[in-house]
Amino acid sequence: MRAAFLYARVSTDEQADKNLSIPFQVEAIEKYAAAHGYEIVDRFTDDGYSGETMDRPGMNRLVKQVTKQRPAAVLYLDEDRWSRGYD
Repeated sequence: MRAAFLYARVSTDEQADKNLSIPFQVEAIEKYAAAHGYEIVDRFTDDGYSGETMDRPGMNRLVKQVTKQRPAAVLYLDEDRWSRGYD
């Protein structure tokens, strides 16, 4: 198994009510990880933070941890969950 970090983010209550809730994202990512030989060794989330900025508590902790542990992958549900507005 390859070590991986999990990242999930939701910015609004409306998103949380749809299939973008943190629990939905975590479950989907965990299923993907299991099917593709990854072991989730740490989880990072940002609830209520816009993807327009990378300055988010969960993202900041993830970046620091990546430099320490160097996982094989950082898994997230969709590019929109990672960031917005970067072309």
